[in-house]
Amino acid sequence: MKKLFLVAIIILFATASYAGSLAKRPVEGTGLGYFYAETLATGVTSDAVVIPPLKVGQKNVTVTMINGGNTGSIEFTTSSDALVTSGGATWQTWPLGVVTGTTSDALIGPVTALRGKSALGEVKYEIVY
Repeated sequence: MKKLFLVAIIILFATASYAGSLAKRPVEGTGLGYFYAETLATGVTSDAVVIPPLKVGQKNVTVTMINGGNTGSIEFTTSSDALVTSGGATWQTWPLGVVTGTTSDALIGPVTALRGKSALGEVKYEIVY
């Protein structure tokens, strides 16, 4: 029974597809961490970037908008992975709202996914965790 359950979990993770994925990279002092960056054209909302659960000792997820004078925002969701992948997630704008220039914030509570949104001009967003 344990083998069947393990196979089901592996199949579930192997078949889940998310447009945005975090790349593992070493984060000094925390073991493995994650990094994701994407550049968006005017008026584009990125696909969801699913955030894995925090590991013991990890305190937050940091998101940075690098706008170079353009405007954009970050959206987050606490909807289930199934709703995120189906497009039915409920999204909320981060507390900083739409920002101009380079701006960072840390999410100290759990979220299931993040996405960037360009309001005017090309913007880049980065996620470090």
